[in-house]
Amino acid sequence: MYQVYKPRRGLKRGDDSKETYKLPHRLIEKKRRDRINECIAQLKDLLPEHLKLTTLGHLEKAVVLELTLKHKCYNTWPSTKTPRI
Repeated sequence: MYQVYKPRRGLKRGDDSKETYKLPHRLIEKKRRDRINECIAQLKDLLPEHLKLTTLGHLEKAVVLELTLKHKCYNTWPSTKTPRI
């Protein structure tokens, strides 16, 4: 199964295999990606339906972020200026 995490402090290179440290890094990265994906899903839910319909099919993460920025800038900029996106 998985090796137990051992803190690196005090260890020199070659004292232990690199595999010992990969599990915590993988878990940390997975949690980070999960948080990002959850936030993007929440942004997607907040977008107005007419913006969602402007794209064909599945909304990619980058498209969700772009649409959110455009919507936010459009609704918060003064009417004399146009958003720069």
